[in-house]
Amino acid sequence: MVSLLWCSPGRSQPSVLDPIPPLEPYPDLRNQGFELSTETEYTLGAGDVIRVTVLPVGDFSGEDQILVDGTLFVPLLGTFPVQGLTLTQLTEFLTQQYRQYVKRPSVTVGLVSPRPLKLAIAGEINNPGSYLLPIEGRQKFPTVTQLIQQAGGLTTVADLDNVTIKRQFQ
Repeated sequence: MVSLLWCSPGRSQPSVLDPIPPLEPYPDLRNQGFELSTETEYTLGAGDVIRVTVLPVGDFSGEDQILVDGTLFVPLLGTFPVQGLTLTQLTEFLTQQYRQYVKRPSVTVGLVSPRPLKLAIAGEINNPGSYLLPIEGRQKFPTVTQLIQQAGGLTTVADLDNVTIKRQFQ
């Protein structure tokens, strides 16, 4: 039997069961009408690299990586938690915030590079354990075959009819 533990993008690491609480003095965006996303949308988390474009003030634009604590620094606005927000929710929040300083701001947020997936594999595998697999190119998720290859392949007694995939969500 081969068992896989998969934490999809936008989800916590396998060892973390609870979302990271907002840190003071950062505002909790969920209390400002920004609900956590549905499973169909990519949610932001530590390690994601995003590009924020603010027009007509290009000086506020740039690429940034979301920090380990799930926060992001944005010019003029400061630092706030973005863990668990979608790109759309972050765009709406930044647009609202920049309206205080810029007349009719046009804000776009795009994902430049998603964080790697942390996957665990156990069972009849040559090298069971945890692996970080990058999301390459336009690929949405790594395949089970890629994870098995990363773990050194199957042993000779592996039963491919008995593979279990387990997903852990927040």
